[in-house]
Amino acid sequence: MSCQGGCRCGCIRYRVTGAASEQFFCHCESCRRSAGASPVPWATFNVAHFALDEGELVQYTSSPDVQRGFCRACGTALTYRHATRPLEIDVMVLSLDDPTAFTPRYHLWVSDRLPWIVIGDALPRYPQEKA
Repeated sequence: MSCQGGCRCGCIRYRVTGAASEQFFCHCESCRRSAGASPVPWATFNVAHFALDEGELVQYTSSPDVQRGFCRACGTALTYRHATRPLEIDVMVLSLDDPTAFTPRYHLWVSDRLPWIVIGDALPRYPQEKA
């Protein structure tokens, strides 16, 4: 499987290949603030299966072990990398040309969920990280 995606203004285009190892909604405060939305859907890939076709990601250190990639021109949040998972990259599902290709399978960091966010599905829920 190969999917393409990019930022709002089109300066960054990327491609992911292969299957996602994880597909989830994140409710944590860091993701919420980075995306300006909640929950944030992510798909996890082997970093070797992620390639930039156009543009360059700007990296922001959102916490000591986390690098978030975004577009310098329009600010679209695109990627998440954690130092404890150096061979993986999380891609923001909504930045894919076809976001329906990677349906979330569970909710993470539900302990950070805003009280007015109602989870209306039967997917598994984890207070923080998936065990």
